[in-house]
Order: sequence, then C-alpha cells, then structure tokens
Amino acid sequence: MSQINNSKSSLSIPNTKTIHFLKAANSYVLNENFKKGQTTTLPTKIANYFLANKIAEEVIEKKVRTDYERIKDKLEDKEEENNEKPRYVRHPLIIENTIEARLYQEVSFAETVKKNSLVILPTGLGKTIIAVLSSVYWLSQDKTNKVIMFAPTRPLLDQHFENFSKWLNLMDNEIVQITGKTYKKKRAKMFENARMIFMTPQITLDDFDLKDVALMIFDECHRAVRRYRYVSNAEKYFIEATNPHILGLTATPGTPKKILSVMRNLKINKVSLANEETDTVKPYTHQIYEDYVRITLPPELMKLRNFINNSLKRKLSILSHHPLVKKYVEDKYRINPHDLSRIVKMHMGTMVSVKPILMQVLSLTYLLNLVEAQSIRALENKLIDLQGSRNPIYQEINSILTDLRRKNIEHPKPKIASNIVQNYCKNHEDSRVLVFVQYLDSVDIVLEELQEKGLKVNKLVGQKTMSQDLQREILEKFRNGEFQVLVATSVAEEGLDIAQCDLVVFYDCIPSGIRTVQRRGRTGRRRAGMLIYLYTEGTWEESFIYISRKRIKETNHILKLMERQDDPLDFLREYLHSKNKKMNSY
Repeated sequence: MSQINNSKSSLSIPNTKTIHFLKAANSYVLNENFKKGQTTTLPTKIANYFLANKIAEEVIEKKVRTDYERIKDKLEDKEEENNEKPRYVRHPLIIENTIEARLYQEVSFAETVKKNSLVILPTGLGKTIIAVLSSVYWLSQDKTNKVIMFAPTRPLLDQHFENFSKWLNLMDNEIVQITGKTYKKKRAKMFENARMIFMTPQITLDDFDLKDVALMIFDECHRAVRRYRYVSNAEKYFIEATNPHILGLTATPGTPKKILSVMRNLKINKVSLANEETDTVKPYTHQIYEDYVRITLPPELMKLRNFINNSLKRKLSILSHHPLVKKYVEDKYRINPHDLSRIVKMHMGTMVSVKPILMQVLSLTYLLNLVEAQSIRALENKLIDLQGSRNPIYQEINSILTDLRRKNIEHPKPKIASNIVQNYCKNHEDSRVLVFVQYLDSVDIVLEELQEKGLKVNKLVGQKTMSQDLQREILEKFRNGEFQVLVATSVAEEGLDIAQCDLVVFYDCIPSGIRTVQRRGRTGRRRAGMLIYLYTEGTWEESFIYISRKRIKETNHILKLMERQDDPLDFLREYLHSKNKKMNSY
C-alpha cells in the first residue's frame, strides 16, 4: 500500500481482513499508551503497513493467541529498533524520504483506490498524500495511464503542482499544469506528453483525449454541485475514459442533501472518513480550546439595527405570498439572511415581477448583517454604493448614522477583537494568529485596529483585490514569521498551505458547517491551539453558532454510517427519504 516492498514493486492493495488488522494494531497501541498516561510516537513510528500487514497475515493464517496479544508482542519486539527511524513511503515514482508514512492515510488509500471514492479528512492532515498514493498506484499500472487533478483556485492548484513536483519521480514534461494562462495551442501537446496533469476546472476538456486517464482527482469536491464545472468534467470523463476512477477530497462535504448531490455527480460508491476522534489520527492532532465572547450592541446601535430589521420585515411581508420566499418568512418574518440571499440570487431570473423589492431585500439583509456583526464604517461604505437611490429607508439610515458619528459611537467588535489578539500575542511572542473576517471592508478595519496596537499584521484577500503573486508572498512571510497576525477572508479557509496557527479568531460567526470545519482546521495540528468566536448578542450570529454545530454533527453522524455501507449512495437516499417523511408528518 503506502509502504512498498523491498523490491520496489507497485503499490499493493490489502484485503478487508488486512485493513481490519491495520486499524486494530494502531488502536491497541494507542489504548495501551493512553492507559499509561503516555503520548509516545510509537504508533506513528512502527504501526506501519508492512509490520501490521505481516502480523495480520500471521494471525489470520496461524490463529495464534488473540489478535491483540499477537500485535502487542510484535510491536514491542520492534519498538527499540524503530524508536528513532521515521517511516517513509517507498515507491519508484516517489522520491525517497519525502513522504512520511501515516497509517490513516494508508488505510484510506487501501479502502478507496479501486473505487470512485469520497475521502473526508480534516484540514491539515494530508488529504493530498492520499491523492499522491492513488496517483502513483494508477500510473504504475500502465505506462500509458494519466492522472488529472483539479483544484478550484489557481493558488491551490499551484500549491498541488509544486508539492507533487517535489514528491514524484517524473520528468518535467510528465508533470504539467494547464490553466487559463496556458496558450491554447500548447495545451494539447502538453497533455499528450504528460502523465500527471493539474488543471483548474474552467479549462475545457474538449481539446483532450481522456481515454487513458485512469484517475481524476477533485480537490475540495464539495463544490461538485449544480452547474459547477466539476460536474460537467466528471460527466465527460465517464463517457470517454476506458477505465475511469474518481477520487474526491474534502474536509467536509456539507449537509446530507449536499453529500447526495456530490456523490451522484461524481458517481461515488465508497466513503472513507477520518477525523480527530479516529485512533489513527490522534497522534497528529492536539487539543483545541474554544472560547465564546459575547458582544452587546450599545442602545444607539440597537435603534439602527431595529429600524433596518423592521424595514426588511415590511418588504418581506409583500413577498410572503411567493412560494420561493414564503418558507423564509413564515416565522413572523424572522429570516436567516444567508439563506434568503442565496435563494433570492438563485431564483432572481424567475421572479422578475418582484425584482425591485428583491433587490431592496438583498440590500437591507446585507446592511442588517453589517450593523449586527461587522462595524459602522463597513455600513457607511455600503451606503455610499447606495447613494444614487432616493429610497427613504436609506436616507433614514444615513440620518441615524450621522447622529452616531456625532456621538462617536462605533460597533464594539473591532476594538474587542484587537484587544484579544494583542493580549494573546503579548503572552505568546512566537505564536501565529489568524483572524477570519467575512467582509472586505471589515478586513481593513480590523487590520487598522491591530496596527494601532503595534502588532506586526498583514491581510490576505481574494484575487479580485489581491494578485496571486502577492498572496503567495504574504503566505510565505507569515510562515517565516515576518509578521505575527494575518487577517483573512474566506480565501484562507480552503486548501491553501497556511502556517500552523496557535490562535484562530472568528470575527464573525457563519452558519456553514463546511466553512466552520475549514476554519477550525487552521489550528491544533502541530501543537495545541485555540479558537475564539465573537458573536453579537440577540442577533443571527447566536443562531449561526448552533446551526453550524448542528450541521457538522449531523454530517459526521451520517458519514460514519455511510462508511460502513456496501452501497453508501443508496443508504443516503433512504436516510433523506425517511427524514423528509418524518418532517412532513408534523
């Protein structure tokens, strides 16, 4: 599997019994060490594929003593010999001593390599290594085989290309990157000569012959829904490839309904799940401490918040008869602004008759979120964009803002966030801090507050505002310790190789389980970490904390059940059908 035998043949795929003993070996050692109060590196050093596989075969064939006793003796015999020797993946296509062998990655590879598979692994624990193991397996099966790997953004694709280039023993023309910047005339020739190809999903596959593509990898595969290009690329691949295989990678695929869409679109028939609770993962994770900081709006801001909220309710009452909006306003017009914005944008084309009201609803929803969870300055900047409108609602908001400026009243969150970060950095001088902020205007506000505290700080935002080269430069400086605090939008949530952070601050709370898991994954990997959630009392932020928790809990529960199923897709269909039937009975 991940450990190649001494003759350096192709990767071997263990059977179901062997996989069971791989897990049993590591689980036993972990449990024994925990009983002794130890956190040794024994499992990571010697519970490797070779040893566990050999033990498993002996136990299966000879039936000697109990499984655990046999494993225990073998491991103890090897403990001294392997004490200081890290184990590396060995394969003719992998450069020697570049990839450390980890049991949970080996098991996931073994379970999924010959199926269309969904691999779920928390951020920072090496989903990419599973992609490497699967890639070299299929490249080794036939010299004509090719592998394509997709990533949703250029920076993430660059990162994968650079890592694979460091790890794989391939010629320069055999491992290539094809993006929108690649000349169209060169693409076909590059593809023809290459064996490992990295692409952004926007690149059309019509110019390429896919029959020899043995594996197609979709990183951040939770995006494979609706009209995202992952979906059409997978469809074309299954039509044209001689022997197609799919590998989807994600930290979390989302709600059960979204998981169903992803699995259908990528024809997934195997799920492999590992997380912080998995025995084989525990040696590579550390304690994450969480704290929640409640923020109370001053009365003057509550007045503004209530005015915007009541204005929004009046607009929604006009729309309450519309079937697409109705379910979001049934509860006395109390809405989830994130869900409402999404549904309105999705169906704007079919709701032309009420488009002016819809546009106002979107604007008021955005303004409400700014006053509740962001800052007054961010609200002022948004109102500048709306100045061309003579809408009396916006004029009244401007009037209230003028009074707030006169009284020098600001949202307390920027100041509280900067104080928290300052105090932490003062007590942890060598630490790294990442502050997640949803809106671009708020990024600059938080940045200025931190700079006023004398902290070394920088920001990371999307490519519409910041070039890819500048993003790389900032991330490299952050890793090297040239500044201590990074304020970032969602661009830092997904995939990018960001330095281990000791403290992660949620400046604003979000209802998305996917994004919450991705943010959490930025701490607690190499050492203990801390998460701090800032939320405004009496607003949707309070609900978002519980919504995201509930979604993550439900997703983890259903994934654990699916992992044990022979047909996980059919099981998920039945689960959702039963759930909908239960909800409709109320």
